[in-house]
Amino acid sequence: AEVVRDAAALAEKHPDVAFYQETLAAARLHRGELLARLDKPDDAGAELKQALAVTRALLDRFGNVPDVIRVRGWAYLRLG
Repeated sequence: AEVVRDAAALAEKHPDVAFYQETLAAARLHRGELLARLDKPDDAGAELKQALAVTRALLDRFGNVPDVIRVRGWAYLRLG
């Protein structure tokens, strides 16, 4: 929880730094994966959808950034 919270704080404080936004998306992806493994599909789905929202905003703003596309792809795969 702290990783996502801290990543969200950095992303909010520095909205023009793509790295912080990408870190937030990746943190949400990994939290979603963990929640899925803990058999919490609703919570996992919510985190993965947040990862998708952040990556969509990044792609719209910065274009096709490979690491962002990777995080987005994994989030889609995890959602099924």
